[in-house]
Amino acid sequence: MTQLRRRLASALDEVQAGRSYVITRHGVPIARLVPVLTSPPAVIPAKSPGGSQLSNRPRHRTLKEAEATLVAVRSEG
Repeated sequence: MTQLRRRLASALDEVQAGRSYVITRHGVPIARLVPVLTSPPAVIPAKSPGGSQLSNRPRHRTLKEAEATLVAVRSEG
């Protein structure tokens, strides 16, 4: 914190240029100073047309339903 107070303007210039900082107090991380994204994050396309194989499966209301679907998906190989 003390170093950041002493050189705040230059640290902010570096963050604006893309650098990130972890701010610590007595050696313990308490915050992260990172640049703001000016463009949306890249979208990673699906491996196959139509998206995930799970997208066609129903949503589950219980853990047992979810476990049963997981077992079925794993057995499909």
